[in-house]
Amino acid sequence: MEFIKKIIARLLGYKESGLLPLSPDKRDLEIGSIFDFFGGYTPKDKVKEIKTISIKDQKRLSNCTFQSATVQKEVDEGVILSARYLTAKAYQLGLCKWQGYADMRVSQVILQKYGCCEEKDCPSNSNLSFGEYVKVDFARLDRLAAEHKSKSFWKVNNINEYLKAIDEGHIVTLGIPWYSGFNQRGGFRSPWIIKYLKGYYVGGHAITGKGYKNSERLNITQNSYSGAWGDGGDLYIDYKFLDKYIRDYGAFANLDIEYSKEITSEDIITKYQLQNIRGNKNGAIYLIYQGKKYAYKNARAFIARNAKPYSYKDMFIIVKQEVIDKVPNGGLLTEDMGQYKELVANLKDPINDNFKKDGK
Repeated sequence: MEFIKKIIARLLGYKESGLLPLSPDKRDLEIGSIFDFFGGYTPKDKVKEIKTISIKDQKRLSNCTFQSATVQKEVDEGVILSARYLTAKAYQLGLCKWQGYADMRVSQVILQKYGCCEEKDCPSNSNLSFGEYVKVDFARLDRLAAEHKSKSFWKVNNINEYLKAIDEGHIVTLGIPWYSGFNQRGGFRSPWIIKYLKGYYVGGHAITGKGYKNSERLNITQNSYSGAWGDGGDLYIDYKFLDKYIRDYGAFANLDIEYSKEITSEDIITKYQLQNIRGNKNGAIYLIYQGKKYAYKNARAFIARNAKPYSYKDMFIIVKQEVIDKVPNGGLLTEDMGQYKELVANLKDPINDNFKKDGK
């Protein structure tokens, strides 16, 4: 049925959208294992919006996934980055098709391995033909792109994980099925809300999730159709709609958390003495001490030792869970064992103590 609708959309002159469905990959890091909440999630605020640095305009190109990932990474880097570089690099590596067709994971892989150069070094002129658009000086730009890498990227699987990621300050790139009725020429109008499918299917489309309006049960997202489109470049997606389709095209957040695939249990014991380690599948966080791993009982215990919450940037590194499992257990760390236990006792804000324990 969707194929027939796409053919009709082409006949009516609607441009096909360029996001491809996301295939499962067991290597994906799951953001749910980082945030440690169970069941539903209640947002912290009535309205929250992470301020982005730029609004992109893909024009006649189909590189929405690279446009959205660039906006995402700009927030972390504090500079305007080049969607053109991401697209060209993906095409050079054979990871995207002509006009920029790719899935959501591709741009995240490039950001982690190669980074992204600044817009001033590689202007994203979307008026160029695709052939001209991907002709860039990689010898020069690859070096500049390396200054803006992501340490790791994490898959967001549902609306609860999306809302938690936003509350923790992380932009989320996400994909939804795009229909002709979501375009202004297809009848999309103020208040720019998507709650159901409307019109003819034109493909998947990547957008940038940057906030929510919890009282209205709406996600605040940014499109790559310029600031003249929608609500100054924005549109709003119903919670239920996003939760229904987020798995089809995928969603990702990039985090400044180191992730090592090759590290061994011996490396953990020798190199990470008195440092915090976490597995990519288990929610427990461990302190490595004298050849053993000591699991923090809960979030309060973590703060009592580290003086900062476990969600704070660079508070632990991520390694393969099966490697951590080989390190001997040393017991549990409780809040009364930390040097900052008085800090925890005097905290005014509530702490999420739904911290996964080490099999306890």
